[in-house]
Amino acid sequence: MARKRKSESLSATTARASPSARQVSRKRNGPPSSADAAEPQASTDLTPSDYYRRREKELLALQETTLDLNRLRNTSEVLGAIVRRARSLVGSAICYLSAYDPERRDFFVRAIEGAVSRRFADIRVPRDLGSCHPIIESKRPFVTANYRDDPRFIHATTVDTALEGEGIVSMAAVPLLLDGQVLGILYIADRHARAFAPEEVALLVSLGTHAALALENARLFEETRTALEALEIKTAETQEAIAVHEQLIALVARGGGLDDVAQMLAAILHAGVVVLDHQYETACLAVDPAGNNVGAKLGQARNRSQLLRALGESQSIGRSVSVTFQGIPPSIAMTIISATQILGALVVWRQAPLSDHEISHS
Repeated sequence: MARKRKSESLSATTARASPSARQVSRKRNGPPSSADAAEPQASTDLTPSDYYRRREKELLALQETTLDLNRLRNTSEVLGAIVRRARSLVGSAICYLSAYDPERRDFFVRAIEGAVSRRFADIRVPRDLGSCHPIIESKRPFVTANYRDDPRFIHATTVDTALEGEGIVSMAAVPLLLDGQVLGILYIADRHARAFAPEEVALLVSLGTHAALALENARLFEETRTALEALEIKTAETQEAIAVHEQLIALVARGGGLDDVAQMLAAILHAGVVVLDHQYETACLAVDPAGNNVGAKLGQARNRSQLLRALGESQSIGRSVSVTFQGIPPSIAMTIISATQILGALVVWRQAPLSDHEISHS
């Protein structure tokens, strides 16, 4: 009796441990029930040893993907490796990863394996159309055995045409989630009707997590690179400004006058320069490259009113302002003030717009 109980207990344990116990039982006991028939059929032919070999491959793929994230600096290489592994392990015809573009509010193909049509790789899918919409709304995996006739989303003609051109019938997709945000979608697809097994979708979810980290790393790297480039530009501009100021100080120390300072500014900025006195009348005309007769034109009634308005604004905000004069190229104007009084003003003009750091030299 004890031996019989022990045998029954061992059988029960084996049934729980073996992923194919129910499938073996079905073969012995006849057709599956309606509840069993509703389950995906992709793994019903797997023996326990096949199952464990497959799981070993999947875990190895995840480990290799983790190593890629740490080893590879090129995001495209990481994503390419992910779609290749997903396609190989699941045994699908096509695997592709679509990244989300928040500015255009759509998805575009970032990495792809198995496609034969260039048009398919170039498609962009709005977030509220196609399979993207239910995935974004639910943040859950999406599986369909017949994409064309699936009524769960709004079909887009351009997308359906591209999928049909590639011959895609069935697909499974998982969102690439990070902090609750969908960064992209990882797809596997076949050119025939297919029921994807839960463990296949679970593998996609795991690979999708790695892909989300790769996309986030790429975003952070791009932000860092952009900030570094901006800092380098700012540093170069600051160094240039320091050099200009040192030149001007050296010029004044050597006894250079107002004309000399204006000439140096004109040479540095490659622009025309007019220095005005405390009554905003022309004190000296350093350079007039195109012979615009700027000194005289600034005295015209309309230009005079524009000049006074611009210099008033400059005095109020403490920096130069853009101003448009009749018959004079685009200009900037600024007041020259001490702690207690207005000393004069400066007008600079040229055909090409002055950059911010050039204006700061003035």
